[in-house]
Amino acid sequence: MPVNILKRLKELERRIAALEPAKLIHVPAIIDQINRAVAKDAGMELNLMLSYCKQASVFEARALAMYLAHHITGYNSTRLGRIYQRDHVTILNAIRAVSNRVDTEPVYHEQVATWLTRFQKPTPNTA
Repeated sequence: MPVNILKRLKELERRIAALEPAKLIHVPAIIDQINRAVAKDAGMELNLMLSYCKQASVFEARALAMYLAHHITGYNSTRLGRIYQRDHVTILNAIRAVSNRVDTEPVYHEQVATWLTRFQKPTPNTA
């Protein structure tokens, strides 16, 4: 290899080594279950749903998962932003988008209600 290429390769290796390693994010089990179920229902791979793809069908599935995660766990947008590796405003926009559809589309309202019921924790029997 020419000397310039070797120099450049060594420089790139040095820069890569200096990069901060990717932070591993702990995803709570309930959110993982929600994500997997929504992706499966939407007919897409989980990785696609969680990607930064802006295709409408992908965005809608991802927004629904974020909405469900928020309502089921009670986590705020900052905490969900860390889990989904998004800015908290992105989480708020997703929640707002789903909320608007729930308020204006009766069929979608029923679908979301079914999702919420599916993932709600059972209440303990008090006798």
